[in-house]
Amino acid sequence: MTSALYAPIDVILTRAETEWARSVVLESRASAQLAQPHCYKGNPLALDLIETAAELALCKGLGIIWPAEIGTFKKPGAPHHIQIRTAPCKYRTIGPDFEALIIRPDDNLRDYYCLIVSRPPLFQIKGWMQGKETRQERWLREEACRPAAWFIPSRYLHKNFSMFWILW
Repeated sequence: MTSALYAPIDVILTRAETEWARSVVLESRASAQLAQPHCYKGNPLALDLIETAAELALCKGLGIIWPAEIGTFKKPGAPHHIQIRTAPCKYRTIGPDFEALIIRPDDNLRDYYCLIVSRPPLFQIKGWMQGKETRQERWLREEACRPAAWFIPSRYLHKNFSMFWILW
């Protein structure tokens, strides 16, 4: 692909792609004893499915092959140190500045973090930031009975995905 890619990038997963993501989630859950996420009251399988489908959506949107790896919790879910962070959307349409990229203290500073807002089957790639750029005091806060983390509003994320082609 030679043209530049700029966020937001809309991706719609097919039923077959969603089933593929679901099979990866089920295999990952079967191979590991995963704890309930902090303060999460819902079905962790549903949460895992959205996150895994977002990995596939990123790869589809950027035109790269999704590795569909098993057991990648806290590891990049896409090639070249790209970690996917999702924000579910409760509205009919995804707004221009929806949610924030959340970076935790133990996240790798060398990895690239992409924010994807999801309302399955629609996924919108909002932008990216490298871990070392995220540690700014203005974005640090505590929320939802979790330790302090950096919440980067989507308007501050890099929108140009062309730099990823250098990695490939």
